[in-house]
Amino acid sequence: MSNSATSIDTTCLTSEQKNILARDGYCIFRNVLSASTIETTLKEINRIETEEGAHSGSEYLKCNDGALRVHNLLEKSDLFDHFFTHELVLASVEQILGQDFKLSMLVSRNPILGRAQKLHVDWRGGPVPAGKYQACTAMWILEDYQVDNGATRLVPGSHRQCIEPSAVLQDRFAPLPGEVQILEKAGTLVVFNAHLWHAGCENVSRRSRASVHAYFCLRSIPQELNQRECLSSQTVTRFGPLEKWLLDV
Repeated sequence: MSNSATSIDTTCLTSEQKNILARDGYCIFRNVLSASTIETTLKEINRIETEEGAHSGSEYLKCNDGALRVHNLLEKSDLFDHFFTHELVLASVEQILGQDFKLSMLVSRNPILGRAQKLHVDWRGGPVPAGKYQACTAMWILEDYQVDNGATRLVPGSHRQCIEPSAVLQDRFAPLPGEVQILEKAGTLVVFNAHLWHAGCENVSRRSRASVHAYFCLRSIPQELNQRECLSSQTVTRFGPLEKWLLDV
């Protein structure tokens, strides 16, 4: 299939937002989802979690922080389609990765009983030169991120250091000077460079803190979940050319 990135409208991003993505490695977009969309999405995630029970998230076992996850969301409901096709998502991903990218996986995450994560990057291929970024994440906040329910922390600008936190930090659980915590309301979209140092904090409140993560990578890189194998032919038929290009199906 020909490159469909030309169909992506990047004019929805301001010059300031583009500069923030490049400088800080993340950008926050508030009030993107309506209250009704949030409510419907949470109900759908809960439905799938209940149906899958102990097998929820079993398609991908590389993450072991104890958070409740649902993988392969596109196969399980069409309600999740806009989480990887929204114009702010695609424009931000193109700003970080360039035009040659695809969806690697779409997953919900809820650290109700999850452990705190160490500061890490979402890339296993080792350090990369500044500007040669391999992946990025669009994080959709469905329930308020607060200090006591494990809101994500990150280190602005760390994606440009060309080094991973495991190489220089003795204690990756410890707070780091300059880090910020994403304390945002439901309906917020946060797009961040996968090479940015970040971590989910421990949810000591035991309140639900659900989110949906759309993880993108360069087209030359294998997807974390092979969409050609994970998506049925019936599911693929509901997508147009741009969606099929993004999924590499």
